[in-house]
Amino acid sequence: MKNAIKLAVYAGVGLYDKMKEEIDELVKRGELKRHEGEALIETVEQRERGRMRELTDSMEDKLRRAVDRLPPAALKRQMSQMEEHLADLENRVQRLEVSDLAEAEDLKPV
Repeated sequence: MKNAIKLAVYAGVGLYDKMKEEIDELVKRGELKRHEGEALIETVEQRERGRMRELTDSMEDKLRRAVDRLPPAALKRQMSQMEEHLADLENRVQRLEVSDLAEAEDLKPV
């Protein structure tokens, strides 16, 4: 019972390494079979992945709603800034490509 409580606490606060150590110890002492320990770890990990997915979905939804509430002028301003930034990046890439071509021409054997 004491071990089950420890495992539940470790899993609840995300201390998976500690939980795995405790399960390994239970297996060594013969209080838990290896396949039972592995199944327990897999169950906890699946549950945690589900919780993380739910959290991610929730955050994405909140972000989407926040963006939807932005006034159109703010969105236009942000879009304009992003377009300017993109144009600047395209110019930089083009200059680098031209520079690379010029450098390659200089390195050609005569």
